[in-house]
Parts: sequence; C-alpha cells; structure tokens
Amino acid sequence: MALPSSVTLGSLALVVAAGVGFAIVTSGAAGDSAPAAAEASTGSTPTVIVKPKPTTAPTVIIEPKPTSAPKPTSAPQPTSAPQPTSAPQPTSAPQPTSTPQPTSTPQPTSTPQPTSTPEPTSTPEPKPPPTPVIPAVLVEVYNNSGISGLAAAKAAVLQDAGWNVAATDNWYGDIAANTVYYPDGRRAQASQLADEMGITRLRPAVSPMQFDRLTVIFTAA
Repeated sequence: MALPSSVTLGSLALVVAAGVGFAIVTSGAAGDSAPAAAEASTGSTPTVIVKPKPTTAPTVIIEPKPTSAPKPTSAPQPTSAPQPTSAPQPTSAPQPTSTPQPTSTPQPTSTPQPTSTPEPTSTPEPKPPPTPVIPAVLVEVYNNSGISGLAAAKAAVLQDAGWNVAATDNWYGDIAANTVYYPDGRRAQASQLADEMGITRLRPAVSPMQFDRLTVIFTAA
C-alpha cells in the first residue's frame, strides 16, 4: 500500500510494543496538520501497520564484578631466638670386655663294651692251718695230781704231736697248777708246748730239774 505524500520518513514515530507484534505510525510534524485535518474531515485516518521483524534473542552481557583489593598480609612475627643447648656430658669410656676363653672340645666318649657274665666261682675249701714245726728239744712229763697213769697219758699226746718225750714219772712236792718249766734260752719252745697242752703257767727251771730240756708237771687232768 502507498503511503500518503504528507507522511515523510523523518516524521514517523515508531512505537514498538514488546510482545504485541504490531506498530502504529502517526504523523508528528506541525506542518502536516492541515492535510491531516483535511483527511480527518473526510472521516478516515491513515494507518500504517508494519509487520515486526523477527527479533533475535537479546544478548546478555555480564559485566565482571570488580575484584576486591587484596588485604594486606600481617607482618611476620619475629621468631624467638633459639635457646643455647647444654654441652653434652662426656660419656664414660666403655669397659674392655673380657676375651672369651676357648671352650675345650668334648672328648668322644668310648662306647661301653658289653660285660661278660661272671662265671660262678667255686667256694674255696678252707685250708688246714700249717703244722707248726716242733722244736728238737727233750721233754720230761711228771704227775703231781694223784691220778694214776696221768703222766703216761699226757706223754702220749705230746708224742703224737711230734714232741720228743724223754721220760715220765711222779713229782713230789706242792705245785700250784699245771706248769711248764724251761731253762735259759728255751722260753719260746716252752710257750709253744704250753699252747699245745692248754697250759697257761710258765716258770724258769729249778733244781733238781735238768737244765737242757723242758719239764712239764700236771697237777690235774
């Protein structure tokens, strides 16, 4: 549709209503009032409908926020001076350790040999006491007991033992007990004869006894 000649591009006022989708254009120039009045008299107002151009999405520009000024850092506190360390105490010198003595090597023990079972020993027969050597000395035997034949019986015992009996007879006098009389140098032989006959009394020979032999007087059996 053709615009009237009284409407110029410079006199247009564009009113845009956001979201309505249409625009109304009116004449805003003072010099154009007469023609407008003439048209008004005719009973019609020229109206221009302008189709809106497709609008693009508005671009949002975000302004950066002003950064806050950095806070002043606190001044570093002065560090305390290090305390002087105490001087180390001298350590005692280590005592010398004793040298271990070498241990002796154990000797191998010998294997015990099996012991043989001992054979039963026979009980030894008791040996008879050795026969004493009868001295070669003469012996006279006397009876002083009043028992008939006592001198002969004792003489036989001495002879069986190996003594050399030279004579038998009776003795007169008082004799205390069975006694063996001996001359000088014959005491040992007299002691042996006394042991043979069980006599305990020994005396030196006296007269009338002979001094080259032993004299035995029995006063009891």
